[in-house]
Amino acid sequence: MIETIQEIRSNMENNIFFYLTPKASVKYLDEKDNLRQAVEKMQFHNYTSIPVVSQDGRYLRSVSDQDIVRYIHRYNLDLDRCENHNITEIDDVRPVRAIRTNKTMNDLVDIIVDQNYVPVIDDEEHFIGIVTRKTVITYLVGELKENNKK
Repeated sequence: MIETIQEIRSNMENNIFFYLTPKASVKYLDEKDNLRQAVEKMQFHNYTSIPVVSQDGRYLRSVSDQDIVRYIHRYNLDLDRCENHNITEIDDVRPVRAIRTNKTMNDLVDIIVDQNYVPVIDDEEHFIGIVTRKTVITYLVGELKENNKK
């Protein structure tokens, strides 16, 4: 089936690469970071959740402020003692789902409802960047406006 130029353009614009915040622009944790480093980075950047990336660049998971508070409370830690705990020791209560690079913005809609961002990974699970909830909402509003014009 032959696609029209408009359909091709629409499919290209629907690709998550057009809406991706690249890894270089995203603050994330290294798997070797300790709990104190996580707390300080999240506080400085005012994050409620942050990706954790392996030494070889693979997305491992995301850690939320709730996960950290729960861990600190469970082990009765102060900020100094947080230095002795690796970020990988923390259990995640609500895992943050990642999505592969070949997905579209429409694929993100169901995921973004429960997450502040969606990590984007390649076929080898390397962390490429994120698509934020705000970006998805802005995209959907644009789609609604476009459909209302038709």
